[in-house]
Amino acid sequence: MKIRTLLVLIIVSLVFVIAADASAHPAQLPTFDSPILPGDPPPGSVPSLMDVINGLAQAVGLGTILSFLFERFAWFQNLRGEQRWWVICGLSVGLPVLAQVAIQFVPAEVWALIEPYWQSLASGFLAFFASQVAHRLQQMLSWGSTSARR
Repeated sequence: MKIRTLLVLIIVSLVFVIAADASAHPAQLPTFDSPILPGDPPPGSVPSLMDVINGLAQAVGLGTILSFLFERFAWFQNLRGEQRWWVICGLSVGLPVLAQVAIQFVPAEVWALIEPYWQSLASGFLAFFASQVAHRLQQMLSWGSTSARR
């Protein structure tokens, strides 16, 4: 159970980092006025792993995101206030530092080797996340409707 919880936290954190990276660079997002130039990533593409790691290294709201996520887990709720503070503080400081260490010490060849797997993993997770959002919206729209339940 602890491994599953950790995996969920890592995946959700990556989604928030991807979203933060996209919102941090609004000038790079295509608009109707700005054509997509050669070499630009296609709209809706997954950011590279290096972009995500850079975003994590500079994550300003990471503590807020972690607090929001951790509040959903019983193990975190069972901690005393000071213990919760240390967990959030440690991860808020530790994750960006680890990301910076990875940027500095992992060779470019390794990042290039990992990139296709990252793209597959991130695309699959985003598809799963979108299906869950669609499912939740369908539940909300059909709430109270007897014909929606089969």
